[in-house]
Amino acid sequence: MRLWRVLSLIVPVLLTSGSVHAQQRISMQDAVRIALSQGPRAALAGIDTLTAAADLITASIFPNPVLSASRSKATPQNHVSLDIPVDYFWLHGTKVGAARAALDAARYRAALQRAQLVFDVQVQYTRALASRDRLHLSRRIAVEGDSLLVMVRERRDAGDASQLDVELALLSGNQLRNTEIDDSVAAVSNLLDLQLLLGLVADRSELVLTDTLRLPKEDTVMRSMVALQVASAQATLHAAQQRLSLQRRSLFAGTSFMIGFERGDPSGSEPGTLPMAGVIVPLPI
Repeated sequence: MRLWRVLSLIVPVLLTSGSVHAQQRISMQDAVRIALSQGPRAALAGIDTLTAAADLITASIFPNPVLSASRSKATPQNHVSLDIPVDYFWLHGTKVGAARAALDAARYRAALQRAQLVFDVQVQYTRALASRDRLHLSRRIAVEGDSLLVMVRERRDAGDASQLDVELALLSGNQLRNTEIDDSVAAVSNLLDLQLLLGLVADRSELVLTDTLRLPKEDTVMRSMVALQVASAQATLHAAQQRLSLQRRSLFAGTSFMIGFERGDPSGSEPGTLPMAGVIVPLPI
């Protein structure tokens, strides 16, 4: 029983000893700022936006004409042609519109993910605060339990209490120490989860929370998340409609005009330059 009491005193110290490694005092606002600036989720939130921006640049590029030159034994021997894609007329604007709509949707999704990150950081910070305060209360109660055990033993020695009262006080004190250990584990776990959101190490405690528990103010973050969810859904729908329009107009994508000339008849029956023109149309079979 005495060994168990020694362990109950050592375990909380071991669990919290990592906090003295490199303590950093941090408020909730600091936690939100760190999460948005260096958190892994904030970095991942911007990947879709960068990809959509690159797709917009690609869609804005006009297709290049293709120049072909060849020589053959058959007359005329020299052949030169220029293929000009006709995507300029009905497909380019739709491609750019679809890419721009996809970029708007990606921006709304990124803003929504950042707002969700702010909300998660605030919630986890509050949980860490609550578990820290609960641990402090558990430690005070455990100390009171030890004091009660001392008082019961003194009463037993004075003949005012029985050995059963001492055993009950000892059992109650051990239960209080168990509660203290559980609360210590929960406090460290919540603090490590907060550090993980901030992009910090998650194998030891490095933060000291400076805020105190208080009633929450108006939840502007939740309201902005709802607004962003609606805007993101609308932007995603618009992007899907633009992609559908692009697919419908892409039925004859790849159509091009061809102009060129042929020359070089050794027999002289076809002197000069022979112009040629044509159209290349894909068959959507």
